[in-house]
Amino acid sequence: MDFLRQRLAPISGAAWAAVEAEVAGVLRTRLSTRRVVDVDGPKGFDFSALNLGRVSTPESQEARVQYGVRQVQPLVEVRVPFELEQWELDNLSRGADDVNLDPAVDAAIQLATFEERAVYNGFAQGGITGLNSAKHHEAIRWNRDPEALPKLVASGLARFREQGVDGPYALVLDTKSYRELSAAGESYPPRKLLARTLEGDIIHAPDAPKPMLLSMRGGDFTTTIGQDCSLGYEAHTATHLRLYLTETFTFRMTGPEAVIRFE
Repeated sequence: MDFLRQRLAPISGAAWAAVEAEVAGVLRTRLSTRRVVDVDGPKGFDFSALNLGRVSTPESQEARVQYGVRQVQPLVEVRVPFELEQWELDNLSRGADDVNLDPAVDAAIQLATFEERAVYNGFAQGGITGLNSAKHHEAIRWNRDPEALPKLVASGLARFREQGVDGPYALVLDTKSYRELSAAGESYPPRKLLARTLEGDIIHAPDAPKPMLLSMRGGDFTTTIGQDCSLGYEAHTATHLRLYLTETFTFRMTGPEAVIRFE
């Protein structure tokens, strides 16, 4: 992984490990889509495109030699730079346990947000169609009453089963919906009833546009990772170290029948 140039960074191994650990903690929390879709990879930084298994054959080919163009979906390369104070990083070697790594945290949030929004909403520049574009099922109408969610989810599960879409299932909730659900109910919170009805996971997804119900049976949507989220070195001055977070990925949905949106 020479492209990351980690060995050129003028910091100790302990400092580098501390930054990586901080970033990893943020990504584990924020990358909700990796908990509900298939993940293929990492395949390496040099993996540049996903084979779609199809060929496009232009019409009106008059020459004796015919041709077609293989169809692929390119991976998107993401990079988020950030700066840390050299002196603050040196404090790690001095034994400090309260070093300010906020810029690394912010960069990790931005990287995760980019991937999350690409998977949920799509990313046209990268040829990605998002989960929120699935129109196989009519969207479930919800008036934002948390007490109504268990019945609505039950109706969604019935739709899945009628069409042979097996579980396990997951309910993805944006932050507002997640908070409303968590705060609702006194004697028997709807969250408990919902968990029983769903028999699956309730996923908090800060970057989801709206709630959605998904099947996690597998084979319907896949995030393909080339280079997984990694920390690289860019440059430094006498006072600051410039690092970056990077990843390459794409997302493909082949089973829109495994998604039901809420509106």
